[in-house]
Amino acid sequence: MKPMIGVPMDLIHDIDCIMSGGLPDMMIADTPMETIDGIRAGGGMAVGLPLVCGEEQAMEVCRRIDGLVVPVGQDLSPEASGVPVNGHSGVFCVKKDKSDIYYIKAMKALDKPILGLCRGMQLMNAAAGGSMIKHLPDILDESVVHSSPVVPTDYILHQVWIEENTQLALVYGTKEPVDVNSFHHMAIERPGEGYRVAARSRDGVIEAIEDEPGKRIGVQWHPECLFKEREEHRKLFERFVELAREGMK
Repeated sequence: MKPMIGVPMDLIHDIDCIMSGGLPDMMIADTPMETIDGIRAGGGMAVGLPLVCGEEQAMEVCRRIDGLVVPVGQDLSPEASGVPVNGHSGVFCVKKDKSDIYYIKAMKALDKPILGLCRGMQLMNAAAGGSMIKHLPDILDESVVHSSPVVPTDYILHQVWIEENTQLALVYGTKEPVDVNSFHHMAIERPGEGYRVAARSRDGVIEAIEDEPGKRIGVQWHPECLFKEREEHRKLFERFVELAREGMK
């Protein structure tokens, strides 16, 4: 039986999604198909999860799944990130962030695996009390490009160096830098409780975190856009699904 991997969906629900200019904006149904495809390629069965309004609802759902992928998306809300709205803020949704954090905390309480992709990694960190950098260009030069609006999603923008003795090191199986794509302007400043740095880019930006058992992993890049052409990124989905399968025994 394939492990059942939950993916919190972005749903149109109301106008609580706002932009940095203070204007209301509708939430878009926008869970990329690439995420679903990555789970399937790894051997799992992806199921969409609805918004939840509290810990009990999240726990009820999470008891029925074997793993959780927190997908890519918009910026984190100030409530989640601790970063006030500023001139660089993009679209965010308070309800969506709260719902995803409920799922993250429930899965951790159940000791089930989590994979966070870009925004998903940032939410994992926020749920554990970590801190965020609000806008990388404010503190870094442009020697490493972390985001570009003019390149395709599978375009390699920079490399990351994976820390030894981590789950990611086992997955990628190399001491050489790994090519990644990148579409973010926020970043983790300090890992939350229970997480450690698993990878960095050349300029020191935290590119991945994981907990000590390695069952909960977050990456700042987008393996869901790379796994079809690059085997090393497919292995991340395969290992995650394997962790979910181990929990079924």
